[in-house]
Amino acid sequence: MSLFARLLALSASTAVLPASAGWVWERLDEPSPPSQFGHATAYDRHRGVLIVCSGYTYYTESQGYVIDPSLWEWDGNLWKRIPEATLPQAVSGSAMAFDSKRGVSVLFGGQDRDGTPTDRTFERRDGAWTEIVTNQRPPARNGHAIAFDEGRGVIVMFGGNPWEGLGDTWEYDGADWRLVSTTGPSPRYYCAMAYDSARGKVVLHGGLSGPFERAHSDTWEWDGGAWKKIAAEGPALCQHSLSYDSNRNVSVLFGGGSTYFERSGQTWELNGSAWLQREISGPLPRASHGAAVEPATGHILMFGGRATGRRYRDLWRYDGQTWTNDDPAPPAYRGSSMAFDRARGNIVHFGGTIGYVGSDLALQGTTWIYEAGAGWRQALPLISPPARERASMAYDEAHQQVVLFGGRRPGRSEQWFGLNDTWLWNGSDWRKSNVAGTRPPFAGRIWFDTNRHAVIMLSGRSADPQRWALWTWDGARWSELRSPVPLDSYYYDAAYDRTANVAVFRDSRNGTYTWNGSSWNHVYVADIDQRFSGVFVFDEAAGKIVNYGGLEEFGSSQRDAMVWDGVAWKRLRPQDPGARHSAAETYDPALNRTIVFGGESSAYGGIDFEYYDDTWALHWTP
Repeated sequence: MSLFARLLALSASTAVLPASAGWVWERLDEPSPPSQFGHATAYDRHRGVLIVCSGYTYYTESQGYVIDPSLWEWDGNLWKRIPEATLPQAVSGSAMAFDSKRGVSVLFGGQDRDGTPTDRTFERRDGAWTEIVTNQRPPARNGHAIAFDEGRGVIVMFGGNPWEGLGDTWEYDGADWRLVSTTGPSPRYYCAMAYDSARGKVVLHGGLSGPFERAHSDTWEWDGGAWKKIAAEGPALCQHSLSYDSNRNVSVLFGGGSTYFERSGQTWELNGSAWLQREISGPLPRASHGAAVEPATGHILMFGGRATGRRYRDLWRYDGQTWTNDDPAPPAYRGSSMAFDRARGNIVHFGGTIGYVGSDLALQGTTWIYEAGAGWRQALPLISPPARERASMAYDEAHQQVVLFGGRRPGRSEQWFGLNDTWLWNGSDWRKSNVAGTRPPFAGRIWFDTNRHAVIMLSGRSADPQRWALWTWDGARWSELRSPVPLDSYYYDAAYDRTANVAVFRDSRNGTYTWNGSSWNHVYVADIDQRFSGVFVFDEAAGKIVNYGGLEEFGSSQRDAMVWDGVAWKRLRPQDPGARHSAAETYDPALNRTIVFGGESSAYGGIDFEYYDDTWALHWTP
């Protein structure tokens, strides 16, 4: 559901918009489930849909991770939220399986918003969930594993309860729960189970027995009477998924980690007696995702999950040979770059980081295209710039191509170094420009100056990179402008006002500056300009510079919005997408909206952080 809000004035002491003027936020990448982990997943064979329900979604400083109890269905083409199927109790870490004998989805356990485990059983056939009150009830738990034994027509459940670990096995026949075993695998949680239809047994693998222990690598089978350990050792993993591929008679394992804090992107297969690691590329490393089998094809469908500092909402399909993204969208990025390609009428997105994978910062070098009405698609150019974050990107109207300059990537000992290469996008491919002469020392804020009819960028001086200079791009080379720049802070934002024909700069320490091509003007606004790396775009429909979010120096991400009318900033108070900085932004004249993607929300100097993968539009309504 899109979020709409009219942006109102914060207080009488701050300039306000006229009552007739309105700003509206609209989320563009819905309908689709929010990024989440710890959700329940199953495939409804009777209705032919994948079900995703009740996971941890966004993070707040006051509440931590928030649980979304809504239920979503994927029909192979589109996601659909089912309002009447929202769980009566918001829980995460529950487990769900589809009982194909009775045609119902069965969900048990999980933990509520306070972290308290529950022992409730729910069933859903078509519409709403119905709570089932049984004579026997397994102890409350979360982080348990569940599978439907098709041969015997019962739900099988094992383990659960993080920090302690349970070692009991329960079965549910649609009428009651029954404790069937207290022996077999050692007590554990975050293990994975699947039903092997060829051998008529439930397979269990991995899991944890303590928060700081290494995951188990053992594999067990349940035949309805007893557990039997398989001799072959598998990978040591927890928080992974296990699904059965009936086309090839193998159990497919993906992701997880060897400890609670680690993440894997490996694919493994069990043929009943031996494990084999598949050397294939696929989804990014993750844990606490959900997976289920699509019976019509036998393919594995996998949704969501988490890694350090980010959650996923991507949907992947595994056909036994390759992984493909069924619902493509960029992952959660920080420091990516966007520009509207006016010749081709779409938005070009490049680079950024998805955070750390292990000890390495995972920079991206993929190109994405966003088109109104069609959404995101990944471009597949023959040549691409090397992976990077915080590159400068703008559309060159004079030469009808997107210009990408510089950016940064880590060097040895995690020391960042700046790139100063220039790349050009023609709508289908990237081309590196062999720039002659001097060039800017590093990437900075960039724009197209309609007065000069050229791309302008704020960077360092060629002779003294520690001091600011303006550079212009003529389609073949960069030239340094001989116009002194009064900015003296390292942090700043900038955009070009196409109505007034001036560039507007916001210095994180000394206020707001404008430059008309020859002279500078300085306006200091207390309590408004003390931030950087926010959304900073000229909204052509409103004729104003829009600023949203940003990061206080050595502080936290901000969520307020402001507009610059050429004289002063006017603070607004919207129902916004949430506090963030380092998002990608551009103005889309086809939609008449400012487009914002991704970014990072951080607090306490970056100790607590979260990456976003959402796409928003800010719309001006006169």
